[in-house]
Amino acid sequence: MLISLQLRDLVLVRHADLGFAPGFAVITGETGAGKSVLLDALGLLLGGRGDAGLVRQGAEQASVTAHFQLSDDHPVQACLQEMGLPGDDTLVLRRLVGRDGKSRAFVNDTAVSASGLKTVAVQVLELFGQFAQTRLTDTAEQRQLLDLYAGHAGGGGDLLRQVGTAYQYWRDAQAAMAAHAAEAAARTRDEDYIRFAAEELAALNPQEGEEAVLEEKRHRLQTLSKRQTGLKTALNLLQAPNGALSQLYQAQRQLDKLLDEPALAAEAGLGEFGQAIDSIAGLAEAWGTAWARGGDPSELPTLEDRLFALRDAARKHRVRVDDLPALLADWRQKLDALNHDAQQAGQLAAVVAAAASTYRQLAEQLSQQRQQAAQQLSQAVAAELPALKLGHACLEWRVVPQPPEQGSAHGIDLVSLWVAMNPATPLQPIAKVASGGELTRAMLALAMVLQGGVHAPTLLVDELDSGVSGAVAAAIGERLRRLGADRQILAVSHTPQVAAAAHHYYLVTKAVAGAGEGANADTGAAQDATEAATSPLLPLLASETTIRQLSDDQRREEIARLLSAERIHHSARDLADQLLAGNG
Repeated sequence: MLISLQLRDLVLVRHADLGFAPGFAVITGETGAGKSVLLDALGLLLGGRGDAGLVRQGAEQASVTAHFQLSDDHPVQACLQEMGLPGDDTLVLRRLVGRDGKSRAFVNDTAVSASGLKTVAVQVLELFGQFAQTRLTDTAEQRQLLDLYAGHAGGGGDLLRQVGTAYQYWRDAQAAMAAHAAEAAARTRDEDYIRFAAEELAALNPQEGEEAVLEEKRHRLQTLSKRQTGLKTALNLLQAPNGALSQLYQAQRQLDKLLDEPALAAEAGLGEFGQAIDSIAGLAEAWGTAWARGGDPSELPTLEDRLFALRDAARKHRVRVDDLPALLADWRQKLDALNHDAQQAGQLAAVVAAAASTYRQLAEQLSQQRQQAAQQLSQAVAAELPALKLGHACLEWRVVPQPPEQGSAHGIDLVSLWVAMNPATPLQPIAKVASGGELTRAMLALAMVLQGGVHAPTLLVDELDSGVSGAVAAAIGERLRRLGADRQILAVSHTPQVAAAAHHYYLVTKAVAGAGEGANADTGAAQDATEAATSPLLPLLASETTIRQLSDDQRREEIARLLSAERIHHSARDLADQLLAGNG
């Protein structure tokens, strides 16, 4: 509920602090006094475009600040939380417009975009003109209003929620089946290559960590092979015919002939030749034993063939050698999946069919209830129209079921609102019907049927009674008063019948400096101000609009003024008393 509204330097309003209470409040004033300033103010809070023309002449910026009282379970609380905005039992909306036309918006003193302000504001505030002329031309809004009447929205919307859940489950199942089909198609497309590559790699049979083992063994065998070759070469040089060893033996025999005594031979060191040969031979034997334990160098070619084959395979498939076993496992898994694709596809298709059947059954049940509710809602609205002098008008909800494949989370229905304002005009979609007073009154009839079901708790009604007779105005006032029992109504009005039905009364006046002594009077000032407003001297004068709440006596006097032609007569005051008494 709107509890206060502060305006600063907005259009012709220099300063206004208004307090509001529950129920139906009316706002009156002479034509040109500035009643539309409230529309401008609340329109800014609803995300309307801000421009320099809204800033009062001589001021640097205009501001509109509204305070709303909220319950703990108000839907806007969840909206604030989702937007990361602070929230409690009071909501503060503010819009500033500078002289340069730039604007700033705030929710609970936190800066937001104009669209962000609108997202919050539409949940607590609604302009009836937009409700009639814009929102109801949206088929989604028409469906929501029908569901609201049928009890599918809000706390009683179990069936609608079930339809939404079933629809999402069906779509998820379809997505899973489509994803599997795409994967299966890719596997089928690559099957020949994968099968050939897997068979080739399986024949190679790579093992995890095998490259490191082979590389280490290769290095060891290469080292042993080099040593073995070196010893063999040394022995061959020593033991070959006419080699070093043979010549050493011949030299030793010659020396033995010269040196008969062994001691002399030992002293000469001639016996070390044989020992050297024995040492080399012993080393060869010892290394041969070691080679036998460490590996056979003759295995080196086979080992290298294996290592190079693994590395060739890794380069071919652009992976590391150690990743070859995992690659082979992946291919085998894909080949195995090909064998199960048909079975899994059948299982997924069964899930999709079951989900579609569940959605169809629930959506058809929802559609049947909507069709019944559409007939009842159309009849209920029709019953409200005669009192509003729209007895020949007709509002009709139409519910046309579509195939489930064309459905949505909201069901399978195309819901539309058709309107005819007189018998000579055929019913046609409301979006094609020109907006006007008749259409707005028809929307009032709808609001009466729905009562508190409309979204926002505060409703601003703009000149709903424009151009209507006294009886129609009385009917409008009576209905606005009834609506005010469940929600807050702010209505801009010209008629005394509507004004007399209100719980609270606000008067808009415009004073023009220099227009005469009576220009600033509380009562009767509007006429002087209006006359001054038509003067060619207006550009030289300063105008200012004021908005204030009236007491009971002032309210009686204002209603009498609305009933009078020029000057207020005692008979107008008597009639004002009768109107006020009739509304209790």
